[in-house]
Amino acid sequence: MAAYDGSEKNPLPAPSDDAESPGKTPGSLQQSEAEFAASEEKYRAIMEYASDALVITDLQGRILEVNRKAEELSGYGREELTTMQYTQLHPEEQQKQAIAAYNDIVGNKTGYVKNVGVRRKDGTTFPVDITAGLIEYGGKQVVQGSFRDISDRQRAEEALAAAKENLEQLVRERTAELMLKNKQLEANIEERKIYEERLQNKRQNLELKSSQLAQLNSALHVLLKQREDDKRELEDKVVLNIKKLVLPHLEKLKKSRLDRKTLSNLKIIEANLNNIISPFTQKLSAKFLGFTHKEIQIANMVKEGRDTKEIANSLHVSGSAVKLHRYHIRRKLGLIDQKVNLRSYLSSLSQE
Repeated sequence: MAAYDGSEKNPLPAPSDDAESPGKTPGSLQQSEAEFAASEEKYRAIMEYASDALVITDLQGRILEVNRKAEELSGYGREELTTMQYTQLHPEEQQKQAIAAYNDIVGNKTGYVKNVGVRRKDGTTFPVDITAGLIEYGGKQVVQGSFRDISDRQRAEEALAAAKENLEQLVRERTAELMLKNKQLEANIEERKIYEERLQNKRQNLELKSSQLAQLNSALHVLLKQREDDKRELEDKVVLNIKKLVLPHLEKLKKSRLDRKTLSNLKIIEANLNNIISPFTQKLSAKFLGFTHKEIQIANMVKEGRDTKEIANSLHVSGSAVKLHRYHIRRKLGLIDQKVNLRSYLSSLSQE
């Protein structure tokens, strides 16, 4: 049988000429025709309502018959399809594949083609699996092809393949992550062993030095006490020298005739010096929060050994005002009715 290239067009097959066949009587012929008609009607009913698209072509590839499903899938009407070659149902890029498959089916009398494209009337395509074979139709051999739309299956397979690839990718990533974590864990364990060895060595060194530190601690305590005593003595000397050697001269300068700029500079110097000698003031303020600024000034002067007259002259107030402030200071210090020298008590505060 010659191979078909999809270009030839032949007329529909003529009905079989069984009426003129020798050896058949009119009665048997009528019975055969009735049986044939019933069989054909049954075949057409099965074909028409089949779930797959069914296409019947002659051996030259022209479409002779189709069912409803073929019309539904292709978008063509039955009248349009029966004027077409089967090759017109396939995209241009699959023409050679379709012709070769058709010739194989004709040559082998059966065949199966997987995942081939079918072109709809609107130009879109969809994938099908085709099962085909030679059958007797109208007294002649024809090719019946069953076209199964695999669009849903293909989408499901693509989704499954994508999900599988995604899962494999996740597995690869997770495996790589676990391998990295495992290496990190091994490194951490090794590092921990090193640290434990070092810690053990340090513990031994600490135990060795513990007794030495205990001995040094007592010596350090003595040195710190001596240092605090030296510091306090130095602070007292600085404060005393400033108050005896500097501040009196500043007071005299303030009473002399000075221009405003010089007087301002003098006040800045005095303020800075007061900041230097302020530790006693800070202690007094912290311990006795009820002291006023004026009382703190007077307490500082009393501690320095100034009498009431000197304090009054320095603050430009009366002697009675100074005495009243001294009374308030003693009361706030809890020294009322106690035979305690105010200067001595204030000096003891600066040594705490």
